[in-house]
Amino acid sequence: MIINKSNRIIKYFITIVFCLLIIFTKNIQAQNVYIEADQYINTNGNPAFAPWIIVEEGSGATGKRYITYTNMKHVDNYKHSWDGDDKIGGQAHYSFNIDALCNIRIWGRVHCPTPEDDSFSIKILELDDCNWDRINNVDGAEEGFEWVNLAAFGFKTYSNVSPGIYTLIIQPRENFTKIDAFFISTDGKKPDRNYSGKLPSKKPAKIKK
Repeated sequence: MIINKSNRIIKYFITIVFCLLIIFTKNIQAQNVYIEADQYINTNGNPAFAPWIIVEEGSGATGKRYITYTNMKHVDNYKHSWDGDDKIGGQAHYSFNIDALCNIRIWGRVHCPTPEDDSFSIKILELDDCNWDRINNVDGAEEGFEWVNLAAFGFKTYSNVSPGIYTLIIQPRENFTKIDAFFISTDGKKPDRNYSGKLPSKKPAKIKK
């Protein structure tokens, strides 16, 4: 009888612990993440960051800096290929952490002055592998930097993303598309319009037209 009673107490205790774990894990919410576009992490094993450059902007850009793709051939509306090629330059890599199971939607703070300056390629390496999404025909950011939901312009959303370290990669297409920051939304929220950015850490460059 004593043994049976002890077994019941143990089973009861295990059941309580299991229920508490379920409640606790359900209440864990992945944190939203802001990424400054000039804070890329390209290493020697990655394609070169150039021809992206960092530009210092006195007003408008968070952290006072943004990245853009310069007209390297001095031709108006010079375009990079849509298809990403890991053997060539023109990629910016960013690392971010997802700390709980969640859905992901990505926003970009961009300035696309004209219909000829409003496109780039993007992917999350660990979720897309070799597949790039095409961000194109971005509107609502013609006059200056604005937050736009990239899902509205060609970027997928991701469901049931597991915790882990992920790599966001962008590649230029149309020159003079300006990118200031990204917002990784894990709870459906929009980016804070009062977000002021982080301190810059890389040397700016001047645009060559």
